[in-house]
Amino acid sequence: MYENHIKNILISEDSSLFYLTEIHKLRYFMLSKAFKQAEKQVFILQPLIDDFNSLESYYWNKFYADYLWTKQSFHLALKHYQEAESYFHQAYISQEEQHDLIFCIATIASALKNNPLSYTYTKKALRYYQEKYDLYKCAECHNLLGIIYQRANLFEQAEDSYQNALMIANQLNIKRLISLCYQNIGKLHTIKRESEQAIHYYKLSYKLRKEGPTYLEVIPISSLMKEYYQVGKCDEAKHWLTKGLSRIKDTETIQSIYIVEFKVYQKILNQCRDDEWAHYIKQEVLPFFEKQRLYEPLKQYLKILGDYYYDNRKYKLASEYFSRSSDIPIN
Repeated sequence: MYENHIKNILISEDSSLFYLTEIHKLRYFMLSKAFKQAEKQVFILQPLIDDFNSLESYYWNKFYADYLWTKQSFHLALKHYQEAESYFHQAYISQEEQHDLIFCIATIASALKNNPLSYTYTKKALRYYQEKYDLYKCAECHNLLGIIYQRANLFEQAEDSYQNALMIANQLNIKRLISLCYQNIGKLHTIKRESEQAIHYYKLSYKLRKEGPTYLEVIPISSLMKEYYQVGKCDEAKHWLTKGLSRIKDTETIQSIYIVEFKVYQKILNQCRDDEWAHYIKQEVLPFFEKQRLYEPLKQYLKILGDYYYDNRKYKLASEYFSRSSDIPIN
């Protein structure tokens, strides 16, 4: 329905809608996964932003934040979502549209591990969607709350939130939403070091995603690869690594984090850890996670590098990377 709305704007001959037309083109390209065209549209729009009115500024900031999200520029995306929020009253934005943006802020804040901000905005969104009986959005909010509770080590509350989301997802019979719930429950079991249960839920997630978009399929594949490696089942880990490597050819729609992970684990699982591999992690992997402020995988790969130097009796270097890893908060 939304795509049809955009198409109607694009074919409009009303000159007063020129800027809105160009702004909505960006959204249309994003929905169509035409990321190169979206990038070109950003370059077209950026010189025009000083001329935008309140409504145009709202949509520009919102859609540009969506674009930045796909580039994993999470901090900048949050900044533009909040800038869009500042136009709520000036641009007479509807309650439905306001809460769609509120949910976007909650989600990007979660990606940035900003639990207080994410919690506040998730609760706002959930109250609205419960009043409107929007079950799909309620399930998405429950998933976000589960992640927030999980990071605070409130595992019972996290489990309850995920189960609430799963109950709604099953009621709606939406496979994509069900698979997300399974993935989140699997992650919770990983954190609790319950590998058997984690693998069970990751496989359920993969089963529902394997016929869908590649960029979603690689998420449970990566989780299964790492979980099997963690419990010492390297043959199983290699099996999932092979699947992952065959999927990352579709690099335009796959987040860079998964490409990095598969390349690193390819060396680990084939016992090809060497100085060249360590150099790759130091020069490419660590700076990538530092730039994106993705502290959880940064902590993980600092420890992997520490393990490598320890196994090679380079204890001073091992101590350095173990120390850097331990200095990063878990939550």
